[in-house]
Amino acid sequence: MAEGRMLKRRITASKKMALLKTDKARLLWFYILPFTDVDGRIIADCEDIRDEIIRKQRKGYSLNKIEECLQDLYSVGLIVLYSVNGMRYLEITRFWDEQSHNPDREAESAIPAPTQGALTERSENTPLKLSKVKLSKDNNISIIFEKWNFYKGKANWKSHRELTYEIKQAINELLKHYSVEQICGAIDNYARVLISRECKWSYAWTLQQFLTRNQKEHPDEKQLHRFLANNFADDDYLTKNAKQKRISQAKEHIQNIRNATEEKLLELYAQDEEWHLNWLIDRERPEIKGKYE
Repeated sequence: MAEGRMLKRRITASKKMALLKTDKARLLWFYILPFTDVDGRIIADCEDIRDEIIRKQRKGYSLNKIEECLQDLYSVGLIVLYSVNGMRYLEITRFWDEQSHNPDREAESAIPAPTQGALTERSENTPLKLSKVKLSKDNNISIIFEKWNFYKGKANWKSHRELTYEIKQAINELLKHYSVEQICGAIDNYARVLISRECKWSYAWTLQQFLTRNQKEHPDEKQLHRFLANNFADDDYLTKNAKQKRISQAKEHIQNIRNATEEKLLELYAQDEEWHLNWLIDRERPEIKGKYE
């Protein structure tokens, strides 16, 4: 792997860059670029990207936000997301065209190509050809299906080998009411409570069950509804010991916030969602509110 990359000027005129929803997604693409191998590939693990690539420059880059940015980059064709043997990777599309480098000076890629038995997160193994981009239904379905299979092999997660007609129908029906981002976020939240040892949730569903089952206590609402971002709080699913631990840590956070310097608070503000630090900082030190962004 090279120590860095030399971009060509035409990147500033990229139509695909212009199609991205957020500047965070644009910036993430530039953060990732110097870490890619000779073929423009890296392991696409959100925690690795946060800890090894973004590092201290991670204001606003939660794990969910990184995943949103990756999906944004892939939806406009700037990267390909794919899995091989349960490992998720990304490849920057047209890597050799967009920047100057000498492949003879670098080791061969140890990461498999997306065409070598890979399960891509788009319906084809080639980058999307875009003029005016609008995600197709098939592409949306692929995103949601691959998001579900991202947790394959973890705890008692029920992954799928095949995208069946029934699963497609279930996803299409949900897409009438929710966005791709909302459904993927709900899957992440469900995975959080099912896989985490701190949570007491034990209902392991297939993707079709997750999308179609109604709640017993609220028969008119799908199970997915409880895991949507606006409805979900992982505190509701914690074991007794985990709740006590969280309360203890929250008290410690509060004390640290009250005693911290403004510089330290701004650093804390950028780091962690786990204990809702931003909300605590706003409550305990209102003079900091508004300075972060």
